[in-house]
Amino acid sequence: MSATTRYINVLEYFPLQEIEAGLTNKTYNFSSLEALVQWIKDLKKHKPDIDEDLGEELIRKTMLNKMAHGKVYRDSLKNREYLKRANSDDIRDFLLDKNMHLEKQIAHLGIQKRYQTFNGVMKSLDQLEMAEQLEKLIQTAQKQLEGIKGNK
Repeated sequence: MSATTRYINVLEYFPLQEIEAGLTNKTYNFSSLEALVQWIKDLKKHKPDIDEDLGEELIRKTMLNKMAHGKVYRDSLKNREYLKRANSDDIRDFLLDKNMHLEKQIAHLGIQKRYQTFNGVMKSLDQLEMAEQLEKLIQTAQKQLEGIKGNK
């Protein structure tokens, strides 16, 4: 999809008065808004009861407010596992608690973002970060060992 098409999709979805100030003062950008549009569509698909209970307008305004106050970021909106695996009550709690961060709830629920490595093996980001930390620890230990051997 071209950048122009993505901009049009965002502008067709949001009433201009809802996003104009945020775009002007760089509270959000088109990429974040595009991710939010997809998130709301996925919410309707995976948890239609929430959309029926709260209404799309309230969900949209709530999420824009959370984005404006740093409670939601584009990367967390792209975590497709959250809407699939979290139950409706957890998502509803997130939407109704203006202070709740999406990333924190995802972590609290133990839902890991997954990505596909170049060789096609699925790994969680947490496992990758742990492996990187372990690698750094091993390298540090090897340097210390070399220093000890060099001092003998």
